[in-house]
Formats: sequence, structure tokens, C-alpha cells
Amino acid sequence: CSSDFVYFCENHLKIIDRDGNLIDFRLKPAQIELLRKIEMNPWQMVLKAHQLGSSTLIAAIFFWKSLFTPNERSLIVAHTHEAVRNIYRIYKTFYDHLPKFLQFRTRTSSANEIVFFHGGTVRISSASGQNFRGATYNNIHCSEVAFWKDIAMTVAGLFQTATGNSSIIIETTAQGLNGFHSMWVDQNNGFDKTFISWLLEPDYSLDEIDIKPTEQLIEYGK
Repeated sequence: CSSDFVYFCENHLKIIDRDGNLIDFRLKPAQIELLRKIEMNPWQMVLKAHQLGSSTLIAAIFFWKSLFTPNERSLIVAHTHEAVRNIYRIYKTFYDHLPKFLQFRTRTSSANEIVFFHGGTVRISSASGQNFRGATYNNIHCSEVAFWKDIAMTVAGLFQTATGNSSIIIETTAQGLNGFHSMWVDQNNGFDKTFISWLLEPDYSLDEIDIKPTEQLIEYGK
């Protein structure tokens, strides 16, 4: 489990699906593509479509690292307090449904932090709170960055918390020409730029189309 991330995911992690059901975590094509990119370069900027499981995959990677590596510290920064709660639920579901032999004892399990007995840590914070300062982290996940109020200042503050070999993943859905766009077009900031399209999600495709397109749709398609 500690040496094979995909084996650990698909044999021991549970997630809540869109219908509210507890299911086994099986990597989907979009998640496999993102995992491949992260393995190539741990500094990733990810522009993504909605509901492709990008945040769940990143959470699984960081959870795996913090669970099996003493003193491995992972920080997740979300754009709203509601998003903090949603992301924390992903991690809590991972932990609560592990088999007993992997459910390591925790020193802390609060509303936004899990600290294992060996010092491995998962912490979720909001971008507006800035309460991540003063610590260092091996893994940093910046979630929905295009919706942060002060992107440049917050990201700069996060970089100061990174260790020398940190994994830093900045991901978002699109939100116009803002600070994320400026980072995306910068070719010299050390990040790989990864676009995760909705075309990678099989559930977003129909075998048949039973609606005749209007003239307006045909023109729009052109």
C-alpha cells in the first residue's frame, strides 16, 4: 500500500459519488491523465472542467503521502469556508473507511486537520484566512484559484511555506482573465500547464443524440 499509490486507491479508499453513495475509488480517465502529469512534474497548474474528480485525485495523493510518511505535511487551501468543509469531508471519508490495519492512530482530528501519530498531517484552510502562515509543507494544493480574492498575494504567501522539494498543485475551473490566467501564460514559472477537458469523462458522452439541432445550434456549432 505504501509503495503503490494506485493499488492503495483502488483497494482501500472510498468516496461519495454524485448520488450520495459510498463507493470504491476507481480512477477515471481524467484522473489517470492528471496522475500521469503529476508523476512527471510535481509542480502543476491545472485548468479543468467541472466534476472530473481532479480534487479527489489530488486529495488521494496527499492523503497517501501523509498517511505513510512520518512528518509529511500536506496543506489544502480552498476559496471559501464551504469548499474547506467539502474537501475535508473527502479526507475524512478516506480515513473513516480505511481497513483497521491502515487506520493509523491520530493525534488530532479536528474540523479541518488530521494529524497521524507519526506527524503526518493533512490541513485544510481557506484562502481568505491566511492561517497557513508560520508552518512548512511538503505538499500544497491550491483549489479553485481563479476564484480567490487576492490570487497573487495568497499564492506568494503559500510559496513561503513550501519546503525545498514540495509538490505544488494549483487547480481551477476558468474564471476570466485574472491572476490565474497571468500565471498560466507565464512560461518561466516552473509549472507544467495541464488542461483536463470534459471530453475525458465518459459520462459526459451520449451514445445517441435524439434531439434534432435547431438552425441556431447548427450556426453556433459552425
